[in-house]
Amino acid sequence: MKRLMVNMYRPNSQHIPVVEPPNGFHVRWFQAGDEATWARIEQQAGEFATETAAMERFSRDFPDVGVLADRCLFVENARGEAVGTATAMSGTLDGRHMGRLGWVAVTPAYQGYGLGKWVVSLAMQRIAKSYEEMYLTTQTTSDRAVGIYLHYGFQPFPYGADDKEAWALLAKALGREIALQFG
Repeated sequence: MKRLMVNMYRPNSQHIPVVEPPNGFHVRWFQAGDEATWARIEQQAGEFATETAAMERFSRDFPDVGVLADRCLFVENARGEAVGTATAMSGTLDGRHMGRLGWVAVTPAYQGYGLGKWVVSLAMQRIAKSYEEMYLTTQTTSDRAVGIYLHYGFQPFPYGADDKEAWALLAKALGREIALQFG
């Protein structure tokens, strides 16, 4: 599928789904030295060609790792290996400062266990402690994640010239109609 970027927006932080952890998995928050763990997961999930590229992006996006202790979570399997991540961030959308769900990833060997639904729910709950509104940026190649985001109350939000094409691709991939409420 063609990779196009899309924004999604959730106008409130009410009624966030609570998801039980899948058996054998637990969550922990970012600790000093987890930069490489994050980079490995994001690279394995296909966000970056190399772990080096992921580390460079991590350094740009998170110059102060001290803020990640209660914002970046990791899912670990029963052996204590980190296999998924999500980050409760903040940012500006349409001129408004709000919560931002970012860098959701699960390594391919652990996809299909419900970990994505769980980490999205946990990160949204963290965002809701500080913000009423939230948004995220993703891509058409993450159609399974977009399905989760839609189910959790996010809706398409204008991003750019490719919006109509991007959402048409996602609607086809998800086998459902997606209402666009912009231009």
